[in-house]
Amino acid sequence: MKAMKTLRLALCAGLLLTYAGWADAASVAVIEVRREINKGLERYINRALTEAENRADLILFDINTPGGRIDVMSDIINHIYNLEIPSIAFVHVEAISAGAVIALAADQIAMAPGGTIGDAAPVSAAGEEMGEKIISFIRGKIRATAERNGRNPDIAEAMVDKKKVLARVDEDSIQALMPSEVSELKGNGQKVEVICPEGELLTLTTSEALDLGFIELKAESFAEILNAYTIGRVDDRLRVVANQELGNLASPLDDPEPLANAEIMLFKPNVVEKMAMAITGSMLGTLLLSLGMVGLLFEFRTPGFGVPGILGLLCVAAFFGGHIVADVTTGFGLLMFIAGLALLALEAFVIPGFGVAGIAGLALTFGGLFFTFARSAPTLGDAMGSIGLAFVLTIGLVIVIGFTLPKTQAWNRLILSTEQSSADGYQSARPDLAELIGRSGVALTTLRPAGAAEIGGKRVDVVSNSEFISKGEPLTVEMVEGARVVVRPAAKDEPA
Repeated sequence: MKAMKTLRLALCAGLLLTYAGWADAASVAVIEVRREINKGLERYINRALTEAENRADLILFDINTPGGRIDVMSDIINHIYNLEIPSIAFVHVEAISAGAVIALAADQIAMAPGGTIGDAAPVSAAGEEMGEKIISFIRGKIRATAERNGRNPDIAEAMVDKKKVLARVDEDSIQALMPSEVSELKGNGQKVEVICPEGELLTLTTSEALDLGFIELKAESFAEILNAYTIGRVDDRLRVVANQELGNLASPLDDPEPLANAEIMLFKPNVVEKMAMAITGSMLGTLLLSLGMVGLLFEFRTPGFGVPGILGLLCVAAFFGGHIVADVTTGFGLLMFIAGLALLALEAFVIPGFGVAGIAGLALTFGGLFFTFARSAPTLGDAMGSIGLAFVLTIGLVIVIGFTLPKTQAWNRLILSTEQSSADGYQSARPDLAELIGRSGVALTTLRPAGAAEIGGKRVDVVSNSEFISKGEPLTVEMVEGARVVVRPAAKDEPA
């Protein structure tokens, strides 16, 4: 009995120690900063940061991006600044442009061998350099971000301003200087080693960044990074410190916890966020819009509602849905687009001619598209370019489809062919309708182009010869093809 009691106590003690180990184990949230930095990526990062702050002790940014929108970058950096937990940026391939500034916002930076960081000058979607006003904003932002975490702001500035020369002066300080200042220093006999000359933007490899003290660690994996750090509290705030720096701290860490055994939680983008990133950050959104417009155009030209209309609506819904997920305010653009289509449909099927409704419909449709693109494009010029490209693609697709699709068997199965030959068993005119040729009548409905007319005291389904005929207007039967009665507006001198 005594032995059993001792065994039970040992088991309980083991469970308590195990629980204590679980309770003390740090947790690390991995958040991806991949591909282009756009509104879709911002939606994912903000959601992941909010969840991670409630569940993790440290955030590890997995960075591989060529950059992206300046406003999105600024919003993400502000969110990182407001975090209650520390962060590490791991540049495992590249952190270029806005990606470099986001990496600088983290408390620590680690880079994989062969990685690159820098070239942060703002450019438009067409690759053209922005004006001095934007460059000045980014220069100030990147300097402030570097200073915040104890990094040399002059090195950061050289990534933005190609007018400066980044140089090592007297082998002990690295400065961003104007060319005239470099000449003056050399004239005074001081040693100046140029790291990045005038006219070039600074981009550092992993080894170069480490040598300049711009990053803290060179690592190949998450595990290698975590093995190099310890997390603890200073003034009741969590901090992450490199193990080699623990002995140099002014105040020791409270409750230090090595990250070597930390639990890693991967915060991946969900399906909706992936869709938003793809639609707002690539040609996919423009292509979806073009396909949607083509489908709707073909649906307007064919009777009933079929495959082109369904596909068109799905493409348009995906286009607007992706933008709304990334930025809910683009829902206003969708409302404008729907209102514009409604007015165009009213103009096409109810109101004769083309007037105020048609013009307002075009204005609202275009305005809705412009508003949507403007919310996801870096500049208004880029938004206009995206809309122009969408219309060019639409026209091109309409031309290609108009020439090729009617010749395919699939099209003939979907759309009723109007070419009916006698070899296929069709008659040039049904005997009971052939006698209507040349007779006059009155339109019982508006013909756009199909409708009904009263001819010889009988109601007959007719189709206009492409001209608009209002309800009640006199008309004349021009020809009969099988069961298809083609009419035209009656001439003024024709008897009713």
